[in-house]
Amino acid sequence: SLHEVYIEAGRGEDALVMAEWLLKHEADPLRAHIARANAFQRLGKPEQAEQALRDAIKLRPDDLRLYGALARSMRERGDREGEIKLYREILDKQPDDQATLLALAEAQMADDDLEGAIGTLERVEQRYPGDERVSLRLGFLYYEARRFPEAAARFKRALAANPDESEIAFFLGVAERRG
Repeated sequence: SLHEVYIEAGRGEDALVMAEWLLKHEADPLRAHIARANAFQRLGKPEQAEQALRDAIKLRPDDLRLYGALARSMRERGDREGEIKLYREILDKQPDDQATLLALAEAQMADDDLEGAIGTLERVEQRYPGDERVSLRLGFLYYEARRFPEAAARFKRALAANPDESEIAFFLGVAERRG
């Protein structure tokens, strides 16, 4: 569409005009709100972009893509607190969504909330027990938290799934010695 051409060309003002036109003339304004968000992002106005995304969420409250776009905007702006709050809002609606839980854990790690990230990943591990990546992440988080017996248990599980990974074997040995 012409709006996307404006976005790609870096013509944010023109993209915003096109988005406003869409808002007035489209039967379903969802696309217009997303177009407004993209235009505001291009113009360097993240707060207005986030408001446009929230307007879109009001129209489609179950569309996780919209929440994902809003979370990305918050992350790019450095609003970890808002990003974490948004993930919790999503989890209120879909408590076991693995992608949201993993994103929450990443945001908690970036916010230096080690125990929060551990708790979130433990929740993922309980709900999705076959995911070795989560066990390995938990192993490293436990290691960082100096919870060596728990770290060793996760490293053993990860090493059993990846027997040729020398880094996992190394951390397992260190965790066992310190535990």
